[in-house]
Amino acid sequence: VDPTLPLAKGLVKGMDSLISNHVNCWDFDAWSAAMKPFWDPDLIYDTNWTPYPNVLGNSSGLRPWFDREHIPFNLAFRNCTFSQMIFAGEELTA
Repeated sequence: VDPTLPLAKGLVKGMDSLISNHVNCWDFDAWSAAMKPFWDPDLIYDTNWTPYPNVLGNSSGLRPWFDREHIPFNLAFRNCTFSQMIFAGEELTA
């Protein structure tokens, strides 16, 4: 985490860097080791509903999020570029 940034913003930017640069994006063991500092084991991730089983929807923990959101997104957008024009943040929110 970049110590020059507010804590919440630094955490999000660190995680975002791994995701947007597709660091080990298909290898759960390597990817989860890199993502571990950014995840709480009890995290509940709420996202969009879809009629497709095990794609998006709510998930708890890193592995379900990897399988239900990370992998489908990478399959759908294999060649994409990310940009952050404005990214506001402070100690507790980003």
